[in-house]
Amino acid sequence: CNGTDPVGNITLDNVLVANFATGYYFENYISNRHFNIHARGCTKGFHYAAIVTNTDSFRSEANACTTGILFNSGTGLNFYGGLLQGCGTGLKLAPTSTGSTGNGFDGFWLEACTHGVVVDTTTNECLGLHVSRLHSSCSLEFTIVNPLNDFVLRENFIGANVTFPVGITGIAIGNTFSAFTDN
Repeated sequence: CNGTDPVGNITLDNVLVANFATGYYFENYISNRHFNIHARGCTKGFHYAAIVTNTDSFRSEANACTTGILFNSGTGLNFYGGLLQGCGTGLKLAPTSTGSTGNGFDGFWLEACTHGVVVDTTTNECLGLHVSRLHSSCSLEFTIVNPLNDFVLRENFIGANVTFPVGITGIAIGNTFSAFTDN
């Protein structure tokens, strides 16, 4: 979905896209639902580019992609359950000029990714990011230039060191990390 006119009320169910530069590209995408959508062997499995709002995704999977989920813009996007496996970067949140507000990732399994979750606010701030029930043997990494506010980590298992750099306001509740540092 890529265009100037918004696209809404679309349901994707049980779709597999494999071996493309970008598996799924979402722009001007409003109030949609995804169930069991898969990207395999793509450079970007899922790319949420700009003006993506109120979209729920259930059981998404990215396998052997350079970046499983690239998240540049969105408001009210919720991801429930899924697998990010064998990717260079499992989930990359890097807000662009339109920013990111009120998004959630719940119940993801990350496995064999070089970089598990990368949060990069170099271009714009991120408000209201909630990550819960993430299970990962991969890293959780931050590059904070603009604020990351209302960041919540709840009931996650991350088998790597986690460091909150300066510029994050948030809370970590009931998590298991190899080591945790809050600057």
